[in-house]
Amino acid sequence: MNTTSTKTISQITRQAIFDKLTLSKFSWAGRMEEHEFIARLYDLQNTPSTDGRYRTASEDIWKHRVMNNDWSDDWIMTDSRFDLMHAPDNDFLRFLAESIHPAVRRDEKESQELAALYNEELRRDGWVLDPISEISGFSVFGPRQIVDGVIISAAAKEVAERVNASYMNKQITRMHTAVHDDPELAIGTAKEFIESIAKTILMASGDNIPDKFQDLVKHAIMKVNLYPGDLVKSDQAEEVTRVLLKSLNVVAIKVNELRGLYGTGHGKHIGTNTPFAHLARLAVHSAIAIGIFLFEASGDLGANSQE
Repeated sequence: MNTTSTKTISQITRQAIFDKLTLSKFSWAGRMEEHEFIARLYDLQNTPSTDGRYRTASEDIWKHRVMNNDWSDDWIMTDSRFDLMHAPDNDFLRFLAESIHPAVRRDEKESQELAALYNEELRRDGWVLDPISEISGFSVFGPRQIVDGVIISAAAKEVAERVNASYMNKQITRMHTAVHDDPELAIGTAKEFIESIAKTILMASGDNIPDKFQDLVKHAIMKVNLYPGDLVKSDQAEEVTRVLLKSLNVVAIKVNELRGLYGTGHGKHIGTNTPFAHLARLAVHSAIAIGIFLFEASGDLGANSQE
């Protein structure tokens, strides 16, 4: 599990979630035994036992939670091998999301109830668990961060970490913090965010980098495969997706035009009005949405490239 994230989810929130779980009718392991569930997140065969009679964590969890049941229900919060009370946010959120994964919990209503229980506390620290995809008709939940009152996909941070990590992290941080303090910077960085991801995708695939921004984004969008695997295309679906992709390109172009009017990077005439925060927020969230889509839909093309 990722151990690089900062901790914004307080110990108070974490304990409150487990207190509610303990009082509820739900087990965090769902229909699985606890050692089976934790094995989905950790390599238990290579995690040592804390009971001298056993070699692995899998064995001692089975002994103390299945055979004897002499550990408390929230033991994983303070167990030094997992320590969810102090673990990075990514680890804690992934644990919660996994507890309502369809493979763990097949009752959709139950998963929704648990998600609501989690979110009541997580919102205090700026997070929620929302449905992000489906498996066999069942919802798969993932973490989303609440930024400036708006729920933002945690994939934004994934983009930052996997595509030229330090540079992309800087861009996302600059955009979010500049929306109110420096709207011009936020708008200027929004365009750069889209540009950086598009360049990374084309560089990784060995393509030439167009000079014009609109050609750059257009070529990056062309790398997207919207019909992976056995998904059958239809004329109607192709027309709908063609229009959607064209619209995506238009939005990117308009973010660039907004940058020319209000953002950093171009000289402006004396007397140009400073943009309102909501205008900067529009540019920032549009750029993040486009960037996330390009990155995720293009697979790992940009993961190993260098700026």
